[in-house]
Amino acid sequence: MIKTHRNFIKAIKKTFSKKWSSLDYFQTIFDKCPLPICLTSVSDGRFIAINDAFSEFAKCDKETMIGQSSVSIGLWKSAETRADLVERVCKDNDRITKFVVSSDFGGEIAYTFEIYSSLIIIDYEHMLLSSITDITDLKKKDALAAQNESRFKELSDAIGECYFACDINGRFIRCNLALCMLLGYSKSELIGESIDIVLSSSAYRRDIDVFLTQSNNLGYPKTIEQEWICKNKTAAQVDVTLFIESALNAEVGGFWGLAKESVVKLDARALNSYGEYHDLLTKLPNRVWVGDRLQRMIRRARIVEEKIALLFIDFKSFKLINDAYGYRFGDLTLKEAAKLVEQTLRSTDLFARVGGDEFAIVVSSSPIERSALSVLRRLLELFKEPIAIAEKKIELNARIGISVFPDDSPDYNLLISNAESAAKKASENGENFVFNSPTLDAQSRERLGLEKELLDSLSSNAISVCYQPINDFSNDGASATIALEAYARWRHSKMGELAPNSFIDIANEIGVIGDIDRKVFEIALNDLLAWSKKGLSVKITVNLAQKTLKDATFANWAIALVKNKKIDPKSIAFEVLYADLLIESEAVRNAILDLSSAGFGICADDFGAELIFLSKLKELGVKTIKVAPKRLRSLGDEDKSLYSLALVGNVAKTLGLELTVVGVENEELDRKVNEAGAMIRQGFFYSKPMDAKNIAEYLKGLKK
Repeated sequence: MIKTHRNFIKAIKKTFSKKWSSLDYFQTIFDKCPLPICLTSVSDGRFIAINDAFSEFAKCDKETMIGQSSVSIGLWKSAETRADLVERVCKDNDRITKFVVSSDFGGEIAYTFEIYSSLIIIDYEHMLLSSITDITDLKKKDALAAQNESRFKELSDAIGECYFACDINGRFIRCNLALCMLLGYSKSELIGESIDIVLSSSAYRRDIDVFLTQSNNLGYPKTIEQEWICKNKTAAQVDVTLFIESALNAEVGGFWGLAKESVVKLDARALNSYGEYHDLLTKLPNRVWVGDRLQRMIRRARIVEEKIALLFIDFKSFKLINDAYGYRFGDLTLKEAAKLVEQTLRSTDLFARVGGDEFAIVVSSSPIERSALSVLRRLLELFKEPIAIAEKKIELNARIGISVFPDDSPDYNLLISNAESAAKKASENGENFVFNSPTLDAQSRERLGLEKELLDSLSSNAISVCYQPINDFSNDGASATIALEAYARWRHSKMGELAPNSFIDIANEIGVIGDIDRKVFEIALNDLLAWSKKGLSVKITVNLAQKTLKDATFANWAIALVKNKKIDPKSIAFEVLYADLLIESEAVRNAILDLSSAGFGICADDFGAELIFLSKLKELGVKTIKVAPKRLRSLGDEDKSLYSLALVGNVAKTLGLELTVVGVENEELDRKVNEAGAMIRQGFFYSKPMDAKNIAEYLKGLKK
């Protein structure tokens, strides 16, 4: 039956592959087909055509169904379910996509269907050709297993520990990363193996077998909780508490469970001797705690191939402070220094006191080099000036050493040792910091240097703006410039003029992206006024970062600035990354709605093929979406890329959105984009970005 459904859809697509025929011609092909077949609009889900078999299947006559939404008659549980299918089909329109859905034709969820769909173009409109088969009975046979799976997920999610599942013979059929970390195995090393490899005694396996036999004979699930000694990959002892639940009956078989490391003894020791794991002065974790956590983190990092950075802080002034003011004042200084450092860190960073005047910070956020540098930057800023202690100004002279796993430290002892050595080297050289790796040290110094220069450039005129034309080719292929996109440029003293991709990430990290966005906006407005005085009328688009939009003052500032300069806000559009528009941020949403209400255009930049989100963008006041062909598909596969681009354009047009294709860099790409029907285009093939003076000459040339 499945093959029949697929073959029919293939035959239809083959018939229409060489010409874009009419709907009437299509209707004659499948009217007498015994399979339930329907044709629906991609953009809104309306039924365009159905055959008798589908009418009987849906228990509705053709006249009633044609023109109705497939969601409204109950074929889909929700519009989101249908949109999910559309997105999957459009990702690979040459293939036939199978989609399983529960439906409620009769007013309750009573059926389960397999729907085979593919994209087809008739009368120049994108449609979904779908064939449906009822698999309700097949799904009922799987209900018992599904119920077991649901119970297992609920149990594991509720406790949040390591989980696993074994078949009736005790072989692992699934396990999660937490279990792998606990036992030192990878998933591939556990799946298919007997649970015996982690049980230190054969008696434990006999206990499990007896439990499973008893629970299956009773006919209902039971759970046992038992603390056993297990063994990890290196055969080392691990105290583990296992929670095991049996399957519902012998037909399904097997069992699942949860595991967690036993901490009863550890907790008892910690209660009796808090100082074993904590520093009593600062209340921070101590060196023992850091060593234990690092071992766990490195074990996980090896499995998932991640990196870890350790920053070792040595305050070289403490001996002098103790000698000058006494140990009590020294302790007070230590506590205040620890408090200030802790306030600068993120919730994901681990902070501990590992010696008299020595502290350690463990960073695991990716990318690790950038995260470690971000923490380092904040520390350097914190200790740049003396801190106030009991009305005295104290210079701490912090020296910081950084070591990274696994690049220069294969285990936790070496990670700490190498970071200490790097801090010592920094002290000997009279420097603030040293990376244990010479390569990372050089890269970090270069990066920090760029950050300082960028900060200095904001107080000078080093930030400038250039513009790239956006062209409309809808008038018989003739080019007409309809807008200019403003780009920031940084005139670096040594490296020359730098494009945004060289410094925007840095600006984001050091928190000056908002200042740059405001500066670019002001410059662009002044240029717009200057062009207007010369009789040159053009619209501009200005890029805004997410952090800029989260600034509650930006929208009102921009609206007031335009009003003071007597510029029509309709001549300006703000470009925001599509992903930033969709984040769940009330501040971003309010800023976009305020700007849109004031008359500014809103453009969603770097849009992909996620058609389901187009309506959400429209709700935010977005008027334009920008698409780079590489975000859809490789244009090396011409047919697929043209389908994807044409589909996005078709759906956008239906919603009243304008599509602009960016990144057109050569004649071949221009031809392909043109064939896909995208008339508004931007890229180096048409024009490179130019400064305000050259843009004025460019616009004058267009007038002539």
